[in-house]
Amino acid sequence: MGHGHGVYYFRGRLFHVAGPNLPTAIIIYWKIEQLGQSLDSRSGNLHAKISRFRRACQETSHRLDGSKFSSTVNKEGIISNGSNAQHDFGALMSRRAFTYAASVSAATHCRLDAFLRQQTELWNDAWYECIDCHRKTGETISAYEQCKSLTKIRNELDEFSQFHLHCQRSVLFRLDRAFKSFFRRVKAGDKPGFPRFKGQNRQIRSFDVPSPIIKDGSLRIKGIGRFRINAEDGLQVKAARVVKSALRVSVQLICEVEDSHRPQDTPIGIDMGLKHRAILSTGETIDRVKLDRRGLKRRQRKLSRSKRASNTRRKKIRAVQKEWERTRNRERQSLHRISADIVRRHNMIAVENLQIGNMVKNHCV
Repeated sequence: MGHGHGVYYFRGRLFHVAGPNLPTAIIIYWKIEQLGQSLDSRSGNLHAKISRFRRACQETSHRLDGSKFSSTVNKEGIISNGSNAQHDFGALMSRRAFTYAASVSAATHCRLDAFLRQQTELWNDAWYECIDCHRKTGETISAYEQCKSLTKIRNELDEFSQFHLHCQRSVLFRLDRAFKSFFRRVKAGDKPGFPRFKGQNRQIRSFDVPSPIIKDGSLRIKGIGRFRINAEDGLQVKAARVVKSALRVSVQLICEVEDSHRPQDTPIGIDMGLKHRAILSTGETIDRVKLDRRGLKRRQRKLSRSKRASNTRRKKIRAVQKEWERTRNRERQSLHRISADIVRRHNMIAVENLQIGNMVKNHCV
């Protein structure tokens, strides 16, 4: 399988694009300011700046093979690769996520609700334990120590032992990642984002299935039941996640698929805009996605007029949640149509990595 890479100049910026025949190209983007220089294509130091740019990319990219090649600039301002060497890396595998709407029985719905409530209780108890441990010792408790406590609880309580152990542990590892990310952001000086307590309106709505087995188009989970999905045969499923939203229950599968081989001769650059959604390097413009939100606004007005803590308000909250999910799905599908069309036509894609916070005058916004 061929491995192609090149450096492209588009709208005053350098883009390094590595495209090892993936459905979506592997993109490594660097601003020329990060190299301490500004790009001026009319200056005589263009090739020196390209060399510095290449060295920086080679230090951070795992896809480059380090081979030296010469570059030339054509009339369109594209820096073309002078080497046509091909390298055989074998069949490249990538992981993709597939989402399927699940068909479940009424009894499975009840058991799923009970399991998610139990997951919320586990999150809150483990959350309190992490905070208490950090206050007393200055260190946080690990997820593996909390898993040992969960094993003791399962030996004593039947309501915990009836469910799958690894599915119950997923919420503990998720909390552990949340606290690690919190301390990492505090150390880096970013916005901390402390893990939150899961109240009545902020319950756990998903859990992971580490070693799923799809048999006869169904996913069976101990203590919960069967989730019937329309999955393709022969998928190499590595992990799964069950998600319950306002509209439906869905199953997300993480599968390994082989990358398709396509000739690398159609590079494209994408610049995000304000008036248009995006502008391609070919001059093509993509308009913004406009959605009809009148139904959502009407339901929100009805919710604002309802009496607090009433049954009617709870029903209207449910109606707003469903309409929000429909609106979000419509917008996501529209964006997926645009991205899928670009990927089908172009196999090397360069996207500008904007730092919006550095572009505004008031950096506190």
